[in-house]
Amino acid sequence: MCPRTKQPTVLWVSRHRPLTVQVEALRKLYGPDVWVKRDPHPFANVDEVIDRFKRSGAIDMVIVAPLSVIHQLVQRGIKPLHAVFSGEHRPRRFIEFMRVESYTFNLSQPTPRLGEKAGNKCSAQ
Repeated sequence: MCPRTKQPTVLWVSRHRPLTVQVEALRKLYGPDVWVKRDPHPFANVDEVIDRFKRSGAIDMVIVAPLSVIHQLVQRGIKPLHAVFSGEHRPRRFIEFMRVESYTFNLSQPTPRLGEKAGNKCSAQ
């Protein structure tokens, strides 16, 4: 007889409820008994997210957050799941979860957008 294992938990950090198809994808990944624990509450910073994740006892996390927060999670060794959707137009369709292994920001100095001139856009009348 196998010893009873703890029910796997995935922390869902988002104000949005998971779609049925997303819960099904997590069941395929972690088994039919996975518990998706919702945390819809706002957070002040990445430290708060990490604290909630640790206190939840979850084995994984899905998070909808600013990219800077996801970047900080990865820098601290937490690699959350990212929901991939199809298309740019609504309604969008969930495709799969992917693990965020790394995150890089490529920044540059802002320049005027194509076709726009810098400075005052109003003409004197």
